[in-house]
Amino acid sequence: MNLLKIMNKKINEFTKGNFDMNNKYKMTKEDNIFFAKRKLVDNIYKSANLEGIAVTFADIYSFINKDSC
Repeated sequence: MNLLKIMNKKINEFTKGNFDMNNKYKMTKEDNIFFAKRKLVDNIYKSANLEGIAVTFADIYSFINKDSC
């Protein structure tokens, strides 16, 4: 099969709902929530540093988790 036929077959399977979604990383709900929070803090930290705002990773982490205000 050529690449175009394979792609069309996969698109058709996807649109019909006959596709297999593998749990690639095997993460639990709690792991996903932890990762999302960690990624949010990391993105805010990197954006603040890019803008020249003096802030630490710990400051942002505590602000997001409402440890201290």
